[in-house]
Amino acid sequence: MKNALRSWTGNIEAFALKVSEVIREIGRPEEGEPSIRLIRDYMQRDILGDLDRKGREVEFRYEHLLRFIAARVLLSDGWPLSKIQEQLAA
Repeated sequence: MKNALRSWTGNIEAFALKVSEVIREIGRPEEGEPSIRLIRDYMQRDILGDLDRKGREVEFRYEHLLRFIAARVLLSDGWPLSKIQEQLAA
């Protein structure tokens, strides 16, 4: 699955579905289903990094999947969002 994800792109709805799928596959269902609101919050906090826009739509890529899942795992390990953002920015 990893290689198929490297070329994955999608809008915010497809991103939420793909994150849910990956979370289940890696055996971390306790991370829960991401909401559009949570994804937008992470976008505003710059946790997901640079995002491409196609008109009014935001295009998400493999890198964004990795960053989102890493943030969820770190958050469940007790990291504050400010530290997560700081580490992902580095």
